[in-house]
Amino acid sequence: MSNTTRPILKCRNGRFAGEEKNGVLIFKGIPFAKPPVGNLRWRPPQPPEDSDELFEAIEFGASGLQYECYSEMASQNRKSEDCLTLNIWTADFETKKKPIMFYIHGGGFTFGGSADPLYSGEFLVREHKDIVMISTNYRIGMMGFMDLSGIPGGEDYPEGPYLALLDLIQSLKWVKENADSFGGDPDNITIFGESAGGTLVSSLLVADGTEGLFKRVIAHSGTINLTYTEEDLTAEREKGISMAQCLAAKTGAKNMDELVAMPADKLFEAYTEIDEETGLCLNDTYTMPLRGGRSPIPENPYEALEKGKAKDVDLIIGTVADEWRYWVTLMNDVDITGLPEEKQAEIIEQDLAMYEQFIGWQSKALYDFVSDEEKAAIDKFMAGMDDEQVWKDTELQNEVAFRIPSVEFAYRHALGGGRTYMYLFEKRSTLYDWLGACHAVEVAYALHNLEATQFAGEIDKDLADGMCSAWTNFARTGDPSTDKVQWTGYGPETRDTMIFGNDGIMKMVQDQKKEQRELLAFASYCSPAYVAGI
Repeated sequence: MSNTTRPILKCRNGRFAGEEKNGVLIFKGIPFAKPPVGNLRWRPPQPPEDSDELFEAIEFGASGLQYECYSEMASQNRKSEDCLTLNIWTADFETKKKPIMFYIHGGGFTFGGSADPLYSGEFLVREHKDIVMISTNYRIGMMGFMDLSGIPGGEDYPEGPYLALLDLIQSLKWVKENADSFGGDPDNITIFGESAGGTLVSSLLVADGTEGLFKRVIAHSGTINLTYTEEDLTAEREKGISMAQCLAAKTGAKNMDELVAMPADKLFEAYTEIDEETGLCLNDTYTMPLRGGRSPIPENPYEALEKGKAKDVDLIIGTVADEWRYWVTLMNDVDITGLPEEKQAEIIEQDLAMYEQFIGWQSKALYDFVSDEEKAAIDKFMAGMDDEQVWKDTELQNEVAFRIPSVEFAYRHALGGGRTYMYLFEKRSTLYDWLGACHAVEVAYALHNLEATQFAGEIDKDLADGMCSAWTNFARTGDPSTDKVQWTGYGPETRDTMIFGNDGIMKMVQDQKKEQRELLAFASYCSPAYVAGI
């Protein structure tokens, strides 16, 4: 197809030739910042230069630096530190002021990218042609979250632990500046994301420097508890085991000048080199955004919310019922699709045995972290479940790492005067009985991506219709109610919560899992140290 018959998107930094598919105009790999390479490595993102040049926009830009992991499809895309690109799906250019939905991928802050087929905006826009959907990359792992202060010269790179946040802010600025070219409304942007993406949208909600960049937030299975303050990790820094120090030692770099000048392939080799003793590499290091001090995220985000810092931004936040069961399939990190049934069963048995040890260690780490009174609350919580120990441990971690911090975030936003909605997604995956409603199972439903069966299995189309309609209605008006169900706001007294049921029905309940919330209330404020395996 020639450029004359292809859709051309005219933006400030170039003209981009995309493609049309099933009534949707698609543009991939559009740069929203200068490449963060050379002297811009580990520097805040810089706006791209104005240009009238014509560029191809039919392939996703490179994913951030990471090794290949079968559960993160974007890791199988080409990879580069030059990864600051975004993708746009729109039905047409002529219709103006369409609400914009801006998706931020997950991946534990160290994996993932917008090239993952799960995050395609084609299906959402095909169902709701008055919506523009955008997905974006950001720097991950060592390029987006690494503290460089322990390296000589590192004091000149103070943004290292939160560069990804700055990337996202720059991406949103690009969207606002160019919205009219693709029919979007720069004053009606909803940011949403899952897992690490949920943490990042929650962080942006309270961060300084984001005022006016978006109007609404949807946080899936991740919130502000998965951030850290400088005080949280002081001991680890004093031991000299930070990622940056290890990276410098592996590459032989004596200071930041040498690290910045290091060829990217040598950095990546050191980043992914397996340690013979542990079987891990630096890419396996769980890095999180910094809050407080130098960071744009306030040190006490809950307090900031309650004081009304984000009261003019509407919020949906929620989790899935069986978050941690997702990690069963990552124990061997093997894709069993297409293997003989006997081999699949053998690997799953191994995965479950390894997971039982892993989740037990997580619970022990929590016991070591909390007070005697809180240990008694955990014991009472455990005693209230009639299940195998492995699933008791799983439910404990579901609560303390995901649901209760999300509930607290909703509660504080509501106290601060912000319009707030809460959900719990209970629709179980059809892949395996033990997988349940695992982490990431709901993303395909929200994006109406009926082809994305990797986590959810066979999609319940009616439930996908309902969830996607709720998300797009929220983006339009701030009210996620649909023609089938009224979604009432979350407040301190009734704590109204939408249930996306295993029976495929959407329904409202009040103060879901109240007893568990009250028993484990301390988890609202837990340091992230004990969830380092996420």
